Amino acid sequence: MSRYKQCSWLILRGITQFKGAILTIIHKHQMLFIDINIQKMKKFFLSIFLFSVSLLTGCTEGGDLEGLAGNTFTVSSALEASKISPNPPSDATKGTITGWYDEESNILAFTLKYTKDISVTKKDQILSVHFYKVKTEVGTAAPDRSFPVTINVDGTDPSKPVNVTGSLSLGLSGSKAFSSQEKTSFMAGNWYVVLLTDKFPKGIAAGEITLTRN
Repeated sequence: MSRYKQCSWLILRGITQFKGAILTIIHKHQMLFIDINIQKMKKFFLSIFLFSVSLLTGCTEGGDLEGLAGNTFTVSSALEASKISPNPPSDATKGTITGWYDEESNILAFTLKYTKDISVTKKDQILSVHFYKVKTEVGTAAPDRSFPVTINVDGTDPSKPVNVTGSLSLGLSGSKAFSSQEKTSFMAGNWYVVLLTDKFPKGIAAGEITLTRN
């Protein structure tokens, strides 16, 4: 068993035992918990979760993360203006997505790297990254998932390169994770990603999301 899996197993076992102890105490002393502030309880358990994540990160020793059951997928996509439908923008902005999806925990983490074309529009602002379940909806319907961002792109400085590059690290988990139906559709490779800007609110570049089992 790898060092990461050993640490993961020990931490998850500890969390499980901790949760069991808390539930036992609540069961035996229900009346004592009636007036507890729920928000404080949420913050308490969130702190435990974040602490556990930090321990997991330390256990990897800088290596790649992998699912406990080995059920992870490599996520990728190539974004281009020509994939915006029905009216592709007159812009050569491109992008790529690389990341991973854990089927068991239903967690998606990815990095979107973009090369913003400034030959058409010197100044622009990247506003969001949208996920769509159906190709025909790309750029024309409400997204199934949205990641709002604010990134200014200024190409008016002649000393800067023709294109502006950058990256965004994003993810889905918890209440925003995929539903059972969405999960099946996502793993089948039916989802699309779209990069939106202020000058191109319906999308400046889009691409299919593909998954490859690790």
